Amino acid sequence: MKEVVPGPAARAGLRPGDRLLSVDGQPVTTPASASALLRGDAGRRLRLELERDGRRQSLELTLGEFQAYPLTASLRDGVGVIRLPKFYDGSARDVIAKIGELEAAAGGRLRGLVLDLRGNPGGSRPEWVRLLNEFLRGGSLGTNRGQGGRLLERFDADPAKAGHAALPLALLVDGKSASASERMAAVLKDRRRALLVGEATFGKDVGQTTHALADGSSFKVTNVRFHVPSGSAPGSVTPHVTTAEAARALGSTSEPDALVGYAVRALLRPLAPEAR
Repeated sequence: MKEVVPGPAARAGLRPGDRLLSVDGQPVTTPASASALLRGDAGRRLRLELERDGRRQSLELTLGEFQAYPLTASLRDGVGVIRLPKFYDGSARDVIAKIGELEAAAGGRLRGLVLDLRGNPGGSRPEWVRLLNEFLRGGSLGTNRGQGGRLLERFDADPAKAGHAALPLALLVDGKSASASERMAAVLKDRRRALLVGEATFGKDVGQTTHALADGSSFKVTNVRFHVPSGSAPGSVTPHVTTAEAARALGSTSEPDALVGYAVRALLRPLAPEAR
């Protein structure tokens, strides 16, 4: 398996790279067979046989409900930390609600917000536009352009929706941050609104149109390229501070996540110039 999302599988100890061999003695031959064998009522226990690093292992998994793209939030020294794994329908609303919860937990005022978009592959277009609106008091959010730079679509911020335009902001990104997540990162960097920490993003600044064929199949044509407000098409977005630079700036600490630790510290007080 390529990924293990938080939930029953993660709690059972499954890891990315594990190869599932059987479920309750029934062999797993295809992804479809694995999906069928892993279904059942919440509370049911399953015995899994798997291969990990060339060795066979047994695990017990208890079935239960889980959210495929769980939104998580925490408070660090008055700074909110929110992880958004995907731009699903309603994700902007959920992030804004979490900010409100964190503000309440912080006594009514946050000292900053770290939005973690690492591994976020994108998703619903209206969501990244709505979430950008929350942090920008008006102005351009970029454009979609076609062949020869022809303007196809313009995105603008609605000042009435800028609930946290003054909140200090940092974004965490990596090579799996793509599409909507890197559009958001590109715009916030272009408008000098947020500190970006991590690694260069995936580089998907294009869009496609799907065309249906008579036999029921379809094909996609790449015909749109995203441009940030200043006019450039950035492709992969380069952070202000890389993972290695963040780790060096923190020095020898017990920080479990160097990027979160660096971003929180950066929002609380300026770092040395070389660390930026």
